Amino acid sequence: MVECLQIVIYNRGFSSKGIIFFYLTIVCIVLVINILVYLNWDLGASLLQLYNLGNNNYQDTFKFSTILLISLTRLEKRRRRTNLTNLPYNKDIKQNVLKKGLTKSIKPITPEEFKYLTYANLFSLIKEKDKGLPTNNPFILAKRYLKKKIPPSVKIINELLNHRNVKINQKEFDELSNLPFSQFDLPLSINDKERLTSIIGSSDSLVKTHYCAYMFTYLKTGEKYIGSTINSGQRIRVYLKPGSPMKAIKGSFGRHLAKNKLNDLRLSVAVIPAHLSRDNFNLVLEQILFLKHYPEFNDVYVAGSGGETVFSAEDLIKKMKVRGTPIYVYNLDKSKLIHAFYSYRQAGRLLPCRWNSIRDAVLGHRTFRGLYFETQLIDSAFIEYVSIENLIKTMEEHIETYGVIRKGKTPSIILASHNETKECWQFKSIPELNKFFKALSLKTISVDKFKRHVSQKDPLYGFTLTKYPINEISDLSLKKSLNFDVNHYLTTKLSKIYPIVLNPQS
Repeated sequence: MVECLQIVIYNRGFSSKGIIFFYLTIVCIVLVINILVYLNWDLGASLLQLYNLGNNNYQDTFKFSTILLISLTRLEKRRRRTNLTNLPYNKDIKQNVLKKGLTKSIKPITPEEFKYLTYANLFSLIKEKDKGLPTNNPFILAKRYLKKKIPPSVKIINELLNHRNVKINQKEFDELSNLPFSQFDLPLSINDKERLTSIIGSSDSLVKTHYCAYMFTYLKTGEKYIGSTINSGQRIRVYLKPGSPMKAIKGSFGRHLAKNKLNDLRLSVAVIPAHLSRDNFNLVLEQILFLKHYPEFNDVYVAGSGGETVFSAEDLIKKMKVRGTPIYVYNLDKSKLIHAFYSYRQAGRLLPCRWNSIRDAVLGHRTFRGLYFETQLIDSAFIEYVSIENLIKTMEEHIETYGVIRKGKTPSIILASHNETKECWQFKSIPELNKFFKALSLKTISVDKFKRHVSQKDPLYGFTLTKYPINEISDLSLKKSLNFDVNHYLTTKLSKIYPIVLNPQS
C-alpha cells in the first residue's frame, strides 16, 4: 500500500504544497481510522480490511500510520534533492532576467534566457501596438506613414532611423532617391550573370565593397521584397543560390522562395555612389524604398531591423535547428557558463574574430583567446553572465599577453627550469626563448631542436624545457603577463648561474 502511494505521488509530480496537503489528508484519514477502531465500529474494521492490515487492533493501525508518514517524509526529501539538479523551466524566468539580469544558478541557463537580455527592448518596440497616442517608436511611425501613403522626406527618414544615428540632408536625400536601378529577370541567363557581376562585384571580394539596395518583385502579383547591404557581391548571391533560401533568408520572403524558388521574380539593384557609401547610408536608401513601394514580403518596415530581431524568442529557438548551432561560452576551466550565442555567425559578428575560428576551436576541443567555446551544455557549470564588452576585453587581453595563435595551434607557454637553482622562467614563444639565450651569449635553437629537448626531457644549457597548454596550468601566477626584462634577469637571478658571462671583470 505504502509503495503504491509512493509511486502515485512521485509519478504525478506533485508540488511541495501538494505534498503537504496530501500529508494532512492522510493524517486525517489515519486519525479517523484510529478513532473508529478504538470505538470498535464495524466501519472502521471494514476500512482496515480494505487496507490489508490484517486485524482490528490499535497497534497495527498505529504502525501503518507511522510507516506511511515516514515513507512520505523520505519521499519529499528525495524529491527536494532531485529538484536541486533538475529545476523546471519557469515562465517567471523571463521576467526575472528582464528585471534583475542573470544570476548564479545550479542549472546552466538556456540560450533563450540569454536572448531576453539581448533582444528584449527591441522585441517590445516591434511588437508594441499602436494606440493612436504620440510616440517615438519608429516601428509604429513607419506603419502610420505607410497607411496614410505619406511619401518619404528628409525629416521622416531622419526620424525613423534616428536610433541608427542617421542624419542626411536634402542634397543626399535627392541623390539617393533618384538612383537608377538595373533589372534582371530570374533565373539569370548567362549574359545577365556577367552583367550582374559587373554591377555588384564578385562574391569573394571584400576589398571592393559595394553599398546597394535591392528589390525583388513577384511578377504574378506585384508583391515586393526590399533589402540593402554593404557587400552586394556576397549578399545578393545568397538569394540566387539553390538551397540557400531556407537557411539564409528569413520571414515571408524566405518562405516564398522555399516554395516557388526563383520563378517569376525580377531583381532590381541600385548601387550607391562611392561618396555616399558610408555607415548606414544603405539603410537610408532601403527606408526610402519602403515608403515608396510598401513591400508586402517585408515583415518590418524600419530599415536595418530584419533578421533575428523580427522573431520572438520562441521562434529564434526553432530557427536554431535550421540556421545554426547554439554556442556556449565558458571560462578556461569550464566551471562557469558566461555567455551564449544562437549560432557561430552571431558569435563571429559580435566578437573580434571570424566565426570559423570559433568553429575550429570547438571541433578541436581547445581554448580560443582565453575562452572555451562549446556546443553542449556542461551540467556542472555555474552561471555567471558576462557582457559582450567584457568578453571582447578578455579576448583582447589574451591576445596582448599571448599573441595571436595560428590556426590549429594550442595556446601554450614555455617553462625553463634551471636544474641547479630550481629557478623557473616563462616565455610565450621560441623566439622569446632564443632572445633569452642570445642575451646569455648562448646559441639559439631551432623549432625541431626545441621539440626534441622537450620530448626527451634532455637538459639544454642546464635548463629543462617544458611546454604547457594554457588551460592546463594550475598556478595562477603563471597566467599573468609573460613580458620580462632580460637585463633584470641578467643582473639579478642569473648572476650566480653564469658569473663569467654576466660579470666578465670578475
